[in-house]
Order: sequence, then C-alpha cells, then structure tokens
Amino acid sequence: MITSNPLRSTVLIRMSVLPELLKNYILATYGDLQLPTFYLGVLIHGGPYSILWSYLGSELGKGGTGEMNPAVKVGVGLFGILGLVG
Repeated sequence: MITSNPLRSTVLIRMSVLPELLKNYILATYGDLQLPTFYLGVLIHGGPYSILWSYLGSELGKGGTGEMNPAVKVGVGLFGILGLVG
C-alpha cells in the first residue's frame, strides 16, 4: 500500500487512532518512504490541527476580558458538556 501511493498512505497512517509513537515508528521503519513525503504527510495531517488549536487558544485567552467570539463560547460549552456526559 505504501509503495503504490506513499503520500496517501502516510496521511492515512497519521490519521489513524494509534498512538503517535507507534505511527511514527511504522513510518520510520518503512525504508522506501522519502523524507519529503513524510514531512508533507505531517503537514497535511498536523497543519489544520495546529491552526485550530492556535486559534482556540487565542480565543480562550480572551475569555476573562469579554472579547471572546460568541461562537467559540458556545463550542467550548458544548464540548465541555459532551466531555462530562459522554
């Protein structure tokens, strides 16, 4: 599978529910995977999450000043309730 489409395979492995250590080990032990392909897979997988967490952290940092975006307040509240219930 990795040989036929290495970028797709890298992204799919990185998006799996396995622990990060195991995902990195699987990709590191596969000898034919080129380093640029590995890096591109990391960027495709991790880039959106990095942007999301940065934005969310910035908005939550404004929480005490009353400047937080109302949509973020609702989202954080819903995820908090879901975390307690689910």
